[in-house]
Amino acid sequence: DIRMLSDITNMEECVGLCAEEEGCVSVTHQPDTARCWLKNKRFGAEPQDMEGVYSRNLQCGDVWCIHENSFLYTYATAPASFEYLEDAEAACKENETCNGITQEPYNSNRYTLRRGPTIHDWSPSEETSWVLC
Repeated sequence: DIRMLSDITNMEECVGLCAEEEGCVSVTHQPDTARCWLKNKRFGAEPQDMEGVYSRNLQCGDVWCIHENSFLYTYATAPASFEYLEDAEAACKENETCNGITQEPYNSNRYTLRRGPTIHDWSPSEETSWVLC
């Protein structure tokens, strides 16, 4: 584990903290105790089933989560703009500075690689973003 945090009431908050923590790739959340463990390995060193405890990887391969009306700050290093989402997804996985993709309606609907990592759910220009779940 990287560290344990208290007073974390839901999985989304736990995941958001992990996304902002360098080296964090997965989390475990225990709602009954409001504890969140940030982890530097997928599901921790020794995965196990436990009732009332939930884990999630931040990067799990090819599963992208869509966030409507949202954006991630700052472009990743070049090339950072693509015509097709599939091309942007492949490039993002290979780009160490990429933490997600934002589609820009004001830029011919281009898909841009973004550093993020925080997803801002209030796009003034109706952007859509994707991050690995």
